[in-house]
Amino acid sequence: MHKMFLPLSLLAALAPSVLANVMILDSKNFTENIGQGKPALVEFYVDWGTVCKGLAPTYAKLGEAFAHAKDKVIIAQVDAEGAGRKISDKHGVTIWP
Repeated sequence: MHKMFLPLSLLAALAPSVLANVMILDSKNFTENIGQGKPALVEFYVDWGTVCKGLAPTYAKLGEAFAHAKDKVIIAQVDAEGAGRKISDKHGVTIWP
């Protein structure tokens, strides 16, 4: 059995509906969404990380599983070396899944 791993950004570009229930955070929207009283699970990831690639399908399923509760919980991702680099640096994120 072959497993194919795609970078999360590529997965999002190819099939936006797959990650439709996972909020993409960056330096422009992080503060307005996180720390505002709603529980959140935020994954900091890098496209080249083997574990990050392996986690991508599971994280997409997690977003789908909590889609009905978007008003109660946030499932989100931060590209730690891309658009979310400032956020990962600010929070001291140096190791990704």
